[in-house]
Amino acid sequence: MRLLASKDYMRKHLDMNADTTFFLVHILLIIFILLAIFPKLPSALAELRSPLITIIAPKDGETVAPTFDLIYQLKSGLSEDSVDIFLDGLYQRHIKHAFNDVPPGKHEIRVKVSTYEPELIVDWDHIEIEVK
Repeated sequence: MRLLASKDYMRKHLDMNADTTFFLVHILLIIFILLAIFPKLPSALAELRSPLITIIAPKDGETVAPTFDLIYQLKSGLSEDSVDIFLDGLYQRHIKHAFNDVPPGKHEIRVKVSTYEPELIVDWDHIEIEVK
């Protein structure tokens, strides 16, 4: 009885020459290197995907009074000076945490943050509210 893993079987069915062997060894080496650094990759990717700014209150779709507080959370290390707030697409220069006398109806609030470390990154969050 002949073993399937014999040299003849491997030569006949795998037809591996020196170039193929060299290529496979390098592929395996790359895989081992990636596996060695893999534990660090998920946290780095999560850091890239985590939002820089998130609106906490009011919630999306919520009905609010004409005067209400805007609560947002910035990623640690960012300054509130880098936050811009928009109501229905219009920049609100002097508003950082509270809206006063917003007319009744549906409105969109958008908060935008910009950071320049290590390069320009802009992130935003938005909600739609109804003022009664």
